[in-house]
Amino acid sequence: MLKMDIEGGEINLFQVNDAIFRRISEYIVEVHSDDLFNMMVEKCARNNYEIKVYNWQPIVERRMVKIVYARKKDSQPPRRLRPLGDGFLPAVSC
Repeated sequence: MLKMDIEGGEINLFQVNDAIFRRISEYIVEVHSDDLFNMMVEKCARNNYEIKVYNWQPIVERRMVKIVYARKKDSQPPRRLRPLGDGFLPAVSC
């Protein structure tokens, strides 16, 4: 799993070669613009990932950000997500 929140730097992930992108089975990416969100959706669709989108408004920002959970369609079942701190992390079972 790869979790990213790098304030616009996500564009580097969306420009990486598709073969490298597919090495990770799950992504959690916080995107701050519609352009970045569309790039994420296109990258995931092209590489056979399903996505779930969570809208979130941080207290310090006036605009809504999107947290995108992406999982390869042929990988293990999705993890349950739970809020933790300022983002979403997989729920842990003991």
